[in-house]
Amino acid sequence: MIPEARTMYGPLGDETRREITDRAREYQIDGAIYYAFIGCRHTCATIKMFKDLLNNMDVPVLTLDCDIADPTVNSQSEVRQKMEQFFELLEDR
Repeated sequence: MIPEARTMYGPLGDETRREITDRAREYQIDGAIYYAFIGCRHTCATIKMFKDLLNNMDVPVLTLDCDIADPTVNSQSEVRQKMEQFFELLEDR
């Protein structure tokens, strides 16, 4: 689900924020991973909003920076380590 895709070229309004929180409740999520393509200003601009919404619901968010054209932004081992730490955090909750 990519709720910001519907409003990517305009402001993220209340409807989109409500949809994010509604889906988080509906699916009873334990955590979220935001795959942030650093070359996209639109989606990277929404990271804080996503984190704030989900953190207010006590849902931790991991942001993974990536670049589809430059795989050296994060090595496979860095991504693995960050994800393992995130899943450990979730297990400890």
